[in-house]
Amino acid sequence: MDEFLTTHKGTTRRDFLAAGGVLVVSFAIPGRAASETALVPGTAWPAAIDPASLDSWLRIAADGSVTASVGKIEAGMGIGTAFAQLVAEELDVAIDRVTIVMGDTAATVDQRGTGSSNGIMEGGSALRRAAAEGRAVLLGLASTKLGVPVEGLRASDGEVLTADGSKRIAYGELIGGRTFDVKVSETPRTKDPRDYKLVGKPVPRFDIPPKVEGRYRYVTDLRLPAMLHARVIRPQEAGARLVRADVDAKLPGLVKVVRRGDFLAVVCEREEQAIDAARRLAVEWSRPAAMFWKDYDALYAALREGKPKATKEQGVVGDVDAALARAARVVEARYEYPFQSHASLGPACAVADVRDGGAVVWCGGQKPYPLRGALAELLGVARDRVRVVWMPGPGSYGMNDADDCAADAAVIGQALGRPVRLQYMRAEGTGWDPKGPPIAFRLRAGLDGASEAFAWDYEARGFSGRVRANGTEAAGRAADRRLQREEHRLAAVLRRIVSFRQRAQGEPHDRLEPLDADGAAHRAPARSGRHGHVFCLGVVRRRGGAGRAHGSGGIPPALPGG
Repeated sequence: MDEFLTTHKGTTRRDFLAAGGVLVVSFAIPGRAASETALVPGTAWPAAIDPASLDSWLRIAADGSVTASVGKIEAGMGIGTAFAQLVAEELDVAIDRVTIVMGDTAATVDQRGTGSSNGIMEGGSALRRAAAEGRAVLLGLASTKLGVPVEGLRASDGEVLTADGSKRIAYGELIGGRTFDVKVSETPRTKDPRDYKLVGKPVPRFDIPPKVEGRYRYVTDLRLPAMLHARVIRPQEAGARLVRADVDAKLPGLVKVVRRGDFLAVVCEREEQAIDAARRLAVEWSRPAAMFWKDYDALYAALREGKPKATKEQGVVGDVDAALARAARVVEARYEYPFQSHASLGPACAVADVRDGGAVVWCGGQKPYPLRGALAELLGVARDRVRVVWMPGPGSYGMNDADDCAADAAVIGQALGRPVRLQYMRAEGTGWDPKGPPIAFRLRAGLDGASEAFAWDYEARGFSGRVRANGTEAAGRAADRRLQREEHRLAAVLRRIVSFRQRAQGEPHDRLEPLDADGAAHRAPARSGRHGHVFCLGVVRRRGGAGRAHGSGGIPPALPGG
């Protein structure tokens, strides 16, 4: 079992755990497991971490080192270092004394995960307030210990001291290893930005040296005692049903063939054996009906002309249609782009230990908290018996394949009752990851006699993205895929936003489907005269003109979702 810890100034993992009393997962340099029983499935984890409690955000060890917990994750942006800057600044400690804990459903506040650039905005502001509150509490404790009014004290480098420096006491002596037992006030007194010593200053990122030196550990590197290795077997066509599988096959290292409905996986003692078994196992899939239109032209036409299922209009300012009708000139352009893979630097990996009525799952996803609910429902266990622990993955932006891999690993792990490591293959990472949906755009600008734009009409129609599983839907079923039409009409004076939704051809779908990498019936429509297949990072085409390529590769065999 591995955990991620920043170990600064010679503090050992054993010392840290002894002082802090809890196993943590952090954004920087990993250590080895302190205890093989530290994350035991079946344990009743906290149903929620109280965001009002200072102890949920901040701990100080006997040696004065600081652990700050936040409900965000590090996906390569460097926010771990930024979080440490904020905490060190408000708490008046050296930055290399701060460890940041992230994305552990049993140890960090549920801040809905990370996305839409909310890491610093939400996580950073919460840590700043918590650290400021912690500094105020420490000043109060020091006042009692030193017999000096708070007004005559100041904090500096992990100590509280009098104005003249004649008396001082370290944070570790004041509260080390104990809890604060206070609430974070509504308006803690944070520092005046003019007094900042760290925030706003260039600070080297903690994660870069171990990445360069090959010491940074990802979820891919996690190894547990008695851990097995799995691979999922996918059909060639989206929507195919599993007709037959040789579940009693005798293959080198094969421990078990796991089948649950149309889901199929092999589990072996070694990873290379799992790869081989997945290729060699005798499997028969059905040949389903085609899911999409014959080509992208037909798909885009359906997007533009299809009758919406539902309409929502908001933000209306003025009459855009009337403004365009009286314009001296209307400039119009249409653009289109196809299904797009998130195409992270590597395919997803997850490790699941499911036994004794509980589960611990390690993965690289952005939103561990919704995933915990979905896994609890999928496995049929109580939510407080599931712990999702974030570890760095191969990249995370939008909704890539990390959550899917975690769910697959959990299902496999439950069938084995032993820790299982599931590593997706490259074809799965681009073929089965949730896709960015195809969209057909229309843009119009209304110009007056002086060629000044006074009305703007932006319309985008496309498949809606797949809703991230959060445990509110039936286990094992994807959210409905809908054909969503969105009209955004914007102008300096005139604006209208309208949203339409409609089911796509062949709806509803009640399970996750793969992509057809061989160009079979469920392959996404091929663009005439362009590329081959496998995946596409993105091609935007102007209707009536040449397209602009923003990536490379072929048009993907795709499914709705994203």
